[in-house]
Amino acid sequence: MNETEHDHLDNAMVSEREDGDDSYANAYMNDDDVEESDDAELAEMLAKVQSIQQVEGCLQPIETPSPVTTSDAKSSPGNAVLKVSATLSPRMAILADSRKAQSLVKFPSAATISSSTGIYKSQDGITTISRGALSTRTAGTGSLLGVKKTAIYEEKLLQAVTTTKTIEKLRLKTVASPPATIGKRIETLSAPSKKSTARKFATDDEEQHCRFQVRKSQRAKESSRDEFEGTGDSSFISRMEASEKNRQKKLELSRGENDYNTRLDKKACPKCGLSQSYSEFKDKKKKCQMCGVEFRFLNAWGDVEQSFTSRMAESSRVQAERKEQIYAQRAVEEAARLKVSKTAKQLQYEKRLAMKTNKQTFLDRNYKPNSDSKTKRAQLELEAKRKATQSVK
Repeated sequence: MNETEHDHLDNAMVSEREDGDDSYANAYMNDDDVEESDDAELAEMLAKVQSIQQVEGCLQPIETPSPVTTSDAKSSPGNAVLKVSATLSPRMAILADSRKAQSLVKFPSAATISSSTGIYKSQDGITTISRGALSTRTAGTGSLLGVKKTAIYEEKLLQAVTTTKTIEKLRLKTVASPPATIGKRIETLSAPSKKSTARKFATDDEEQHCRFQVRKSQRAKESSRDEFEGTGDSSFISRMEASEKNRQKKLELSRGENDYNTRLDKKACPKCGLSQSYSEFKDKKKKCQMCGVEFRFLNAWGDVEQSFTSRMAESSRVQAERKEQIYAQRAVEEAARLKVSKTAKQLQYEKRLAMKTNKQTFLDRNYKPNSDSKTKRAQLELEAKRKATQSVK
């Protein structure tokens, strides 16, 4: 029975090699494609697998090949295949294990896998791991660790649930502060520390690290004394500033004095008659330095009211007398003028001019009642006769 299974496995492996199976075993059997870097990578991978097994608490020793018995083969076909593969040569065992890893990928619901699956040692002492077991996503980790993948996920999920519940309890216990309180706390924490001395730098970092100072020679210090030592008596800037201030002061004094002298309402001493000077006006001195009398406006209305009204009345009287004298003189001249007889032509012209100036209508000129007219005189005579006759009767 064992020989039949052995022949069957040999035929299967030969057929897979002829079909061009691209497995790690096929690549390993190729003597032309042997590299030293592969052995280092496999050794590193084996160390990682063993460290993972130690962390998870399921590290198992590598099983040594044992002879296959007929009772074991009869009990379970899968165990028989594993034991047969252990009795084979290393390269043949790698082929069998790669086929087993592919079957695990196709059927992820396999019950258990031994921890030594896919790990082999050759006669030279080289440890190899199946590429199929390493590249498998679903069953590769389980085959390497020798534990169920679902058990690891269940443990992690339980830990996540416990952590979430703890965080939720802490969040419920925490009392949220109002934004105003949080803002004040942030301002308090972000404020710079107070110091007894004045702050020379803007930030604490600059105060700690800024140590740069310009190194100047004695000649440079002497040449730049005016710029950096402005308080000395020999300072050029201070001297120029003082001279400019004096010049501006003199200009201001002269301009103010000229403006004050042009004023007409200056105060004066009523006793000596001297007007108030500009220096006295600027210093706000109210009394005359000579007489001790208080300055006052000489042209005040209370002082000039009487004289002003008297002068106005006198000027009006003089003007009226002058007009009367002119009228009298004109009348005398008109009377003393000689009369000259006018010709008929001159009288005619004067009459025409008078008619043009009077501008009377025809009715005004002819029907105007006139006592010298003949009709009027005749009417008056008739009336007088009637009255005389009536009185006689």
